[in-house]
Amino acid sequence: MPEILVVERSATLCDLLARTLETAGVGIARHFERFGDAVEEMRERVVASRLPALLVIGVPEREPAECQALLKIVRELPGASLPLLILSHTALPRLDAWLERRGGSMRLLWSQFWQVPGAISELSPSLLFSTPPERVTPQSPMRLLLVDDSVSVRRTYHQLLTQQGLQVDLAESIADGFARARAGRYDLIVVDYYLPDGTGDALVRKLKAEPATENALVALITATYSEEVIQKCLDAGAVECLFKNEVVTLTLARIKALARSVQHRRRIEAERRRLDGILRSVGDGVYGLDETGVVTFANPTALRLLGVAEESDLVGKDGGQLKLRFEREDVAGRLETVFSTADGRVLPVECNMVPMLVGGETEGSVVVFRDISDRKSVERVRWELDHDKLTGLSNRRHFIACLGESVEARRNEGGYGAVLFVDIDRYTQVLENAGELAGQQLLVEVGQRLQARLRDHDGLARLEHDQFALRLENVQLEHLYTLADSLREMLREVSYTDHAGRALAVSVSVGVAIVSRDSPSAEYVLENARHACAQAKRRGQNQTQIFVVESDSRVARELEAGWAQRIREAMNEDRMILLGHPILPVRGLHEHAGQWRVRGEHPEQAYEVLIRMVNRDGQWVSPSVFVPLAERANLMPKIDLWVLARAVRIAVRVPDDLAVSFAINLSNQTLQDAEALGHIENTFHSHRVRPERFIFEISETGEINQMHQVRRFILQLKRIGCRFALDDFGAGHNSLSHLKWLPVDLVKVSGEFVAERQGSEVDRAMALSLTQMAHALKLKVIAERVDSPKALTWLRAARVDYVQGHLFGEPTRLDEIDFEALSEA
Repeated sequence: MPEILVVERSATLCDLLARTLETAGVGIARHFERFGDAVEEMRERVVASRLPALLVIGVPEREPAECQALLKIVRELPGASLPLLILSHTALPRLDAWLERRGGSMRLLWSQFWQVPGAISELSPSLLFSTPPERVTPQSPMRLLLVDDSVSVRRTYHQLLTQQGLQVDLAESIADGFARARAGRYDLIVVDYYLPDGTGDALVRKLKAEPATENALVALITATYSEEVIQKCLDAGAVECLFKNEVVTLTLARIKALARSVQHRRRIEAERRRLDGILRSVGDGVYGLDETGVVTFANPTALRLLGVAEESDLVGKDGGQLKLRFEREDVAGRLETVFSTADGRVLPVECNMVPMLVGGETEGSVVVFRDISDRKSVERVRWELDHDKLTGLSNRRHFIACLGESVEARRNEGGYGAVLFVDIDRYTQVLENAGELAGQQLLVEVGQRLQARLRDHDGLARLEHDQFALRLENVQLEHLYTLADSLREMLREVSYTDHAGRALAVSVSVGVAIVSRDSPSAEYVLENARHACAQAKRRGQNQTQIFVVESDSRVARELEAGWAQRIREAMNEDRMILLGHPILPVRGLHEHAGQWRVRGEHPEQAYEVLIRMVNRDGQWVSPSVFVPLAERANLMPKIDLWVLARAVRIAVRVPDDLAVSFAINLSNQTLQDAEALGHIENTFHSHRVRPERFIFEISETGEINQMHQVRRFILQLKRIGCRFALDDFGAGHNSLSHLKWLPVDLVKVSGEFVAERQGSEVDRAMALSLTQMAHALKLKVIAERVDSPKALTWLRAARVDYVQGHLFGEPTRLDEIDFEALSEA
């Protein structure tokens, strides 16, 4: 007996295929869920010269190695000796090209599974034992009824139409024609207008009003052209008008066109009946959803499993629980979930969803599901309903429910809670560098580390993909930033191993939203946290951002007032510390005895001035924590001027013959403050320090509202010798705009394109392009986050001018740097 071998990882789809073939009288000899098993089987069959009659392979969008090995075996077979049918969820252009060259092959989408029997009949006709007897084929002779009172007309057209392969019957009056039409099931009825017992439009109306004849195509035939006659018949339901006095070949061409329309309708009806038969015969539930989530059909098994009596109880209504939410972006995949039946039972099911393609366009989706109650306990179902299977953490559904309770508690009891939205930076690159398994292990480790930091009454969930959410109860606003940023810093310790065996670190962006008595809903708070996280990513990733609703002025005042007071006290009590991080010229840079030095006479060296705040308990606070709050409180000009004053005091100690510069970050608030400009000029004048020693860095990722005022600010300080650098170049959306309008002297290529831990050729190409662009504009280029000799090597090749990073030393207290020693070196 001829054999069919099927290779498909989804048991649900394979079962659907088996039942589809069963209705066509074909059975599956063997089914393999693993490609590796199918490879071994095919190798044995090739050696024994015992090939199957047909090989059916379900090819996923991303072909695993075992799938490619199986296709390689088929490629090595001579010619088309093995008929091959490929089933996939999406188009596969390269595979399609090979199938066309090979011959004896075909590919169908899973959304077209009902076409499988027809495909098999082309690939291996001997496999089809029989065709369902009730099937109506489009090739059956078309039946036509001609109603005309002229004997000669009836005789002439009977002969002509019969020669065209039509089965023709004749009638001579309205009564005769209507009686024959009711009894004969005709595809096309041609009616003369002037009949002994009335006019043709009357017969057309009777035919369209009769259920037995309403679907027949009706055409008018008349000897004279009359717009009134034609209009009456068309209004009654006729689809065409024929004229007895026109060339016979033209009349026949019109009838042939109508015949083609009939054949097309037959084919559609045959496909509909075949699909209906398949849907009714399969043992799995099948239903369709349009693009808005409305149910379009459901087979009897679906109705039985859901406890629904009639299809009309589902069709045309919102799908509700049936609108599945797949974790993968290409919704074709397997999902285990639960449905609630009409009588209130919880039904565990396994589902597959495929897009419904009509004319090449997606018009909704088809869902196939099966009852898996026998392999699911009630407790397990309840657990899976609320938890993520990979990490064991709560899922989005459970997190939203618990957060809703927290919102209600804050509304009744007061106080504050918080939601932290944690998103792993560049997670897609993790998958590219290390594969999906390493990515999953990374998600598990991130979840475990976050879980270890939670208090008993807090909550943690994996929302989807690489996104987590923390629910914190009873928080103090003044400590919220520090807490959130400490979690971000903690996760920098997490790493993964790439394909080359390198341990690469990861970073995360954190968005924070506050839960107060004014929070309207859990979804509202979570969306605010997500929005804050997106802002943190736009600022360059590896950042913490807090979201404060502008309308919630009470929360904003408390948050800003507490931090504004802490920042002022730290400045007054000298608990702000300045650090210097070296920026070295690439030319002449070399390593000697474990230290990096610059050869040449009086090489220029710079230090980026970094600021840290120290709490009264001695704990250091990162600027990523207090700078955003200082911006909200409009304190950044004061902080920037404080930093400049301290840096100037140190700069006066630098020997005049030593080429040392200081790079100081200026906030966008300072750049747009006219008073700050005057204060900076006075500071240089009063301390008699050379302005040439100072480089002011402007953040590319920040928003500048008054571009012309900033431009005047820069030009004024450039006149006295200061230089300006555009920081984080390439990280945000404003790079080219800022480069066009701001007269800077240097650009600092964003560290995300340089850091060795990323290891991406794309990033290196971006860094090279940015460097070439800057040099074309006569600007010097600084590369930051240079942490390895390998990174330095390719940056030399890219002709970067200056480098900065941990490779050349950690930030050092600025007031402890020995500039005299630099001069001697």
